[in-house]
Amino acid sequence: AIVVSSLEAALETAQTFPGDEIMIGGGAEIYKQALSLADRIYLTEIDMTVEGDAFFPAFSKEEWRLTGREDHKAGPKDSAD
Repeated sequence: AIVVSSLEAALETAQTFPGDEIMIGGGAEIYKQALSLADRIYLTEIDMTVEGDAFFPAFSKEEWRLTGREDHKAGPKDSAD
């Protein structure tokens, strides 16, 4: 693991590794900071309402182009689609 103190430092560090994509694994505040830098979102939506105080930041879906979608029904051990 490499520990850094800011999103900017994390992105700079990530660019030193091979590959053509940097993935952001939030929490809510990290997602909020990084959303304006993103050119792709892999978004998982779960069909249920849950209590909580941290959420993915609001964004305009009209500003994005859907390039793929997979729907999955709840399995025997799942509580939601």
